[in-house]
Amino acid sequence: MVMKDSKWQPCIASYFDLPNIKKQAETGQASALMRKMHALALTAIDKGFPSHVYGYIWNDSVLLVSHLTRPAAERRKVLKELSLSNRSSITSFVFART
Repeated sequence: MVMKDSKWQPCIASYFDLPNIKKQAETGQASALMRKMHALALTAIDKGFPSHVYGYIWNDSVLLVSHLTRPAAERRKVLKELSLSNRSSITSFVFART
């Protein structure tokens, strides 16, 4: 649903979360995994995701935002950046732990 009076821009928001982080905390591995994910996310946000305008990192999560919602070819470009077939470091790192 598009809100006509909204000042919000349409966007694609992508969220990554490290799975089972509480379990990893019990073994002492959580902090090291989160630091590695943060480093990969920073690199990806700076260089690997040109279609995304914002990237946020906190604890065991990453949020990426793109305003490329139209036309469909632009949306596909955003999704291609995030796809596993693209093998970007952050998506590979997160999905390897699922």
